[in-house]
Amino acid sequence: MNISKGVNFRTYLNELRIRYIAKQISENPEYLKYGNDGLASECGMGSRSTFSRHFFKIYGMSPQKYVKKCREEREARWLRGPQPPRPR
Repeated sequence: MNISKGVNFRTYLNELRIRYIAKQISENPEYLKYGNDGLASECGMGSRSTFSRHFFKIYGMSPQKYVKKCREEREARWLRGPQPPRPR
């Protein structure tokens, strides 16, 4: 793991967990209601502070800022309504 991925197993696993929960936040509106404790628990991390630290390291923002950004993007798409298909 150290050689092929360039990180140790724990770091790799934490990155997978964070990317999983970020995808859930962006695709599933139910996750927009979760706080840091709930998000940390959902991705299998026992500590909110560890979760927040790793999330910030990967995405450059706190989990709650990411949730807010996803919520705003979702609302903007909803306000725009369905978009006509683009011509080829």
